[in-house]
Amino acid sequence: MPMGIGVPPFYQSYEELKQNPPHESPYFSVLLDSKDQWIDHHSLAVDGPVMHRDQDNPNLLHVYLLSYERHTLVGHFLINLEGVI
Repeated sequence: MPMGIGVPPFYQSYEELKQNPPHESPYFSVLLDSKDQWIDHHSLAVDGPVMHRDQDNPNLLHVYLLSYERHTLVGHFLINLEGVI
């Protein structure tokens, strides 16, 4: 899913779009600074996150930040969820 509020997924058929219009989606993704203020993700050249749990350690979350058009990997971060969830 791309970052923003009420945006469609990166890949979606027209039939899926008609069944799940973006303005009705509960999904949203935004960047916040240390004061919980919104950061315009376009100013950072970040278009969307990809996340998955580690195959061997379910307490480890991989977060990839992708740039415009998903052509560039901006960063890969590992987050330890142990004790968080």
